[in-house]
Amino acid sequence: MRSRVRKLGMMTVCLAGSVILFLLLGPAGDPVVRVLPDGEFREVKIRLIDVPGAQRAATIENGDASRIAALARVLRTARRSSDHKCESTGEIVLRTVEGKTAVLGMLPSHDGRSFEFRSQSGQGYDVVRVDRDGFIRAMTDLGVKDVYVGHSVAR
Repeated sequence: MRSRVRKLGMMTVCLAGSVILFLLLGPAGDPVVRVLPDGEFREVKIRLIDVPGAQRAATIENGDASRIAALARVLRTARRSSDHKCESTGEIVLRTVEGKTAVLGMLPSHDGRSFEFRSQSGQGYDVVRVDRDGFIRAMTDLGVKDVYVGHSVAR
């Protein structure tokens, strides 16, 4: 009898631990990384660096709150990624109505499904990723074209 009670107790502890991990990490297993301040954004400035054959140098500024909000929704789903040697291919600067600023370095991705960023965090930075298609859609709506996504052809 004690053996059954002990097994039931261990199973309960394991189940509780699994539930706690799921709640902390989310269904995908990676916690969301906060890269944007709270609040509504009033402007975004996107600077693209020339990547021969894939992305032309450009600076795009936009103050359309609904389009910036669409980009912010994508960026707020950022999950931790690993750093790599690739240089930034651009920069996104978002400013809130309250005057807070978020600066993200754009990185080509290596998995074909995501887009990556370097985001300032304390004395260093976090490398994060978001869904590529959602990011490209939001950028296109802001007037950005030919974003280098890490392949030989820009999308």
